[in-house]
Amino acid sequence: MKGRVAKYYLTDGRRHTDSEGYKTSVAFEKYLADCGLQVATDRDFGITALLWAGMKAGIGIIRKNNFFYTEKGSYQYLEAFLIDEPLQYIVENQIRPCAEKCNLCIRSCPTESLEAPYMMCRNTCVSCLTTWDGWDLRTEPLQNKFEKWIYGCDAC
Repeated sequence: MKGRVAKYYLTDGRRHTDSEGYKTSVAFEKYLADCGLQVATDRDFGITALLWAGMKAGIGIIRKNNFFYTEKGSYQYLEAFLIDEPLQYIVENQIRPCAEKCNLCIRSCPTESLEAPYMMCRNTCVSCLTTWDGWDLRTEPLQNKFEKWIYGCDAC
């Protein structure tokens, strides 16, 4: 699957109800409810802006390619749970931001979807085109730039 299906989608806990990630998510939601908390979540699209919330929580940063990075890299699945009690902020990340002059992700984008640091055109991103419903890839003008990717993309 290497070079054909993006790593993130091989472990997508939103869809694979038998996956460890999905089961852990359901168990955590149950744990919160068992603690007497009101809980809301949305496994498909997130109940809030997940990248922003993760960054504000101190568990990672957003790099120039618009992906969320933790100390373990960018292949992280984020999920948010809205609860009815305040929490104390205690985490600070030690992740280095991108170097000022680095543009490796922008140069590696096969469809030039990454136009500038933190600027991505969703309509031309290989990952967006191959994973979201409603696109007709048979008539997609950029399909010859997808390389071997059939679901997602890890180029950047």
